[in-house]
Amino acid sequence: MNINESKEDYDLITFQSAQEDEIELIYQLYRRCANTSRGSWDDEYPTLEFVKQDYAQQGLMTLKNERNEIIAAGAITSAEELKDLTRSTELHQLLELSRLGVDPKYQGQGYGRLLLHNLMEEVRRRHADGIQLLAASANIPALSLYRHAGFEERGSFLMYGIDFILLEKRF
Repeated sequence: MNINESKEDYDLITFQSAQEDEIELIYQLYRRCANTSRGSWDDEYPTLEFVKQDYAQQGLMTLKNERNEIIAAGAITSAEELKDLTRSTELHQLLELSRLGVDPKYQGQGYGRLLLHNLMEEVRRRHADGIQLLAASANIPALSLYRHAGFEERGSFLMYGIDFILLEKRF
């Protein structure tokens, strides 16, 4: 089912904060994504501990289908981890998007775009004036998604032996 096929299909998708009993399900979704990853996800990342931390920060968000299955997830967290990579002084309330993943059986159907759109709306609701994220330079589909959504490159960095691009969107 492609979310662009009909308005009715689009209306059946829900975006919401993750519940504590969904942490393991989200971790398993991330494991499936890592198995097909074009970027930096592998057997060691992301860990269950990262998912638990995202939940504890009230930043773990999900997209669910009409059967209440989690088809995508992502996190909104403070941008503290990225502050040493950027010298931006214009933004006062900056948040980070991380660990955006769409279940492989739903990839290529527009759910990544829908997840990103909803995450950006949630960032706005939290009164942030900008968001940042890191994407592996080898993850061409993700980079295309972020650029199409208006993110701009703010630099490239080698971390953990992987080339990353820092992307930012200002509101």
